[in-house]
Amino acid sequence: MSRNKAAEPKFFLVRTSIGQEMSSALMIKNRCEVEGLPIHSVIVLPGLKGYIYIEADSPFPVEEAIRDIKHVKRRVQGSLSVDDLKRYFEEKPVVTEIKVGDIVEIVGGLLKKNRARVLEVNPERNEVTVELDGAVAPFPITLKMDSVRVVEEGQGKL
Repeated sequence: MSRNKAAEPKFFLVRTSIGQEMSSALMIKNRCEVEGLPIHSVIVLPGLKGYIYIEADSPFPVEEAIRDIKHVKRRVQGSLSVDDLKRYFEEKPVVTEIKVGDIVEIVGGLLKKNRARVLEVNPERNEVTVELDGAVAPFPITLKMDSVRVVEEGQGKL
């Protein structure tokens, strides 16, 4: 049982300046390669600003890797398991079911607050194709599903 416990990777959270996560991670990676530190991976998640995950067996190589690196503030106390990181890699389901013929309101981008009719739904790519209501020359526009919200249920096929 202790053998499985030792084999499970540990992740340590490092605080950085917001917007400098990637450059800090690259500097940490370079230091680990040059000095031969036992760091397995350096992870920068796009949705998590100001933090970097570092995979190592103990906190000591992490402390050595982040020492005197610009924009790195400190290591957060404690370690995380793989299960703690899994939530960042799970695909989020679409909350509402959008169907062909529905009237939607665009909630993001240049066409914000315009109404449109759904022409096509592509759940694999998380996209909808819409046609603006009241447009002089209607043409299809493809948008992400999270940039529209259903205003009225349609009658199904157009």
